[in-house]
Amino acid sequence: MAHKSRGTAPISVTMVGQPFPPAQTRGTYQLHELEMRNLRAAHWQEKQDATLDATDSSPLLLQDLSALAQRLTGATRAHVTLAQDSPAESRTESFTEGRTAQEDALSFGLEEVTAQSHLHGRATPPYSCSTEDYVFYSHGLFSETGRRLGGLSTAFPTSAPACAYRAEQLDTTAQLLAHTLAVHLEKQALQNSYQAAQRRAKRLEREAEVDPLTQVENHCSFERKVAMRLDLLNAKEAQGAFIMLDIDHFKSINDIYGHSFGDKYLRIIASAITSAFPPPAIVGRVGGDEFGIFVETGRTSSNYLETLLSRCRSAVQRGAAMLGKADLGRVSIGASLFPSQGRSFSHLFELADSALYASKHAGRAVNTIFSPSHHERFNSRAIGRRFDEAIGAHRLEPYFQPIVDSGTGEVQGYEVLARWCDPQRGILLPDAFASIFKDYRLAETLTRTVLERALMAYNEAGLGQRGARPASLSINLTAFDLLNPEFVFDVQSMLNRHHLDWSMITIEVTEKVMLDERSGQILRSLLELRTRGARVALDDFGTGYGGLRHLDNWPVDILKIDRSFCAKLSQSSSGGAIAEAILLIARKCGYEVVAEGVETLEQLQMLKAMGCPRAQGFLFARPMSIEDLIQAPTRYNPASPTPSAQK
Repeated sequence: MAHKSRGTAPISVTMVGQPFPPAQTRGTYQLHELEMRNLRAAHWQEKQDATLDATDSSPLLLQDLSALAQRLTGATRAHVTLAQDSPAESRTESFTEGRTAQEDALSFGLEEVTAQSHLHGRATPPYSCSTEDYVFYSHGLFSETGRRLGGLSTAFPTSAPACAYRAEQLDTTAQLLAHTLAVHLEKQALQNSYQAAQRRAKRLEREAEVDPLTQVENHCSFERKVAMRLDLLNAKEAQGAFIMLDIDHFKSINDIYGHSFGDKYLRIIASAITSAFPPPAIVGRVGGDEFGIFVETGRTSSNYLETLLSRCRSAVQRGAAMLGKADLGRVSIGASLFPSQGRSFSHLFELADSALYASKHAGRAVNTIFSPSHHERFNSRAIGRRFDEAIGAHRLEPYFQPIVDSGTGEVQGYEVLARWCDPQRGILLPDAFASIFKDYRLAETLTRTVLERALMAYNEAGLGQRGARPASLSINLTAFDLLNPEFVFDVQSMLNRHHLDWSMITIEVTEKVMLDERSGQILRSLLELRTRGARVALDDFGTGYGGLRHLDNWPVDILKIDRSFCAKLSQSSSGGAIAEAILLIARKCGYEVVAEGVETLEQLQMLKAMGCPRAQGFLFARPMSIEDLIQAPTRYNPASPTPSAQK
């Protein structure tokens, strides 16, 4: 037999040993079968807790089966292979390295019949061949359904007498081996399926933890993982920082460039944040345009945290620059410290959120680390508790600032402004409790409380009977008010209780509130209010995004020129030009105009020259309480706006 070229490292291993004494009875074969079953059971018990793939156990099993087949048949050598093994793969180093010529011939003879065992079918008789020294046999191993499982190759010396029962012995051994392989492959398939299911479960578990858009932790996963990290740091007495990051004007950017661009912007921001903080920092998306980060700071100084925040801001700006749009990459950041300021997720979140709100209040695009003495007023939870107490004690009051005819000085209406009468801190302006407007429950409660008191004061002061015509009330609404479909009906009930008409009400909303889908609930609420007789004023006009678009698409009756433009009237030509342009647009489109923040006679005169019909500001009167409203004049002298004696 011609020698073939030697192969590579072995896949399966054959065993060489002394022939097993030939079996004489069927009972002996039953004993061997029991031995084989015990071997299989021990083999799978050993592999049950293994973490390797099930196919890794095949070489060991084939080695055991080859040794057992050698003992059962009394062959000089036996070799069991799987159906997927090629003849080259079934060679071993023991066949080809450091062997005698006789042993080499034995190896290649087995290789030849091994190849044949993978060729004949279930009905094909066993293949055999011989050399000067050995007789070789090959048997295919098949399952009960006829599936090819592998092959059995055996070698007997030619000098050994051919037993009458050798063929039966080989057939029986092949059947036992086929059964063993079938069980092995079935268990292997089950284990592979189990491992695939485990991998799939882990993948699904991870998908449930990740925000699908940004690929950082979602809110639930972020909270859970940060809470676990806090437990570890509590045990180690280590330090960390809880950071909140908010994308400045993201809603406006979404409105201008579209949601697809907004999604891309969010992904870039998330990637920049992740790259800016060292592992094992935890990054999560906790809101539409808000991200949370928890980072360990060790025992380093606060300068390290400032460095991290600056690095984060720089990474965000670099990422946003790739989008090629102006005014992107601006973020506000707030942080709280663990464990000095809080030890739980909720407490750290609350303080970091307060610091974040302080950053926004300071003009946005700044970093703020929470300080109890400076940022307590932005703590929504603490203020919420005090707010509920103030509501119960009737400390939330409406204040009234007159809106006057710039030519005659006649009072035409009042803007209603919320004031919090705090026993310790005095009268608080909305800036002092700005976090109230972030909570829908508190914001709606504030609006309803102030509106109810304002309508009551309207009647107490007799505003419906004073002056040439009834004065109007301008009410500032939040997005939460307009998003509530029941709000219009609640206002209707208040008007009915105080016997007032919708025509006396002006609804003031900012451009930010109008940054909503045109088909949304905010638009529907405004249309319903306007249908019932109220007028809609666009407050702080000219300071937001897309103001001109809102004039075309939204129900608006009045434009209120922002106080920043009035302040610049006497300071620069641009301030006057902007105010004049707004007045021109209003005349062309049929809108009424009110100039806010008029504080000097010069400003009033310039506005009158431009044709501005109405104004409000400190030049005429500061916001007044209900008691002062009752005594307030109905006309102010535009030339010298000291209250006249006319009541």
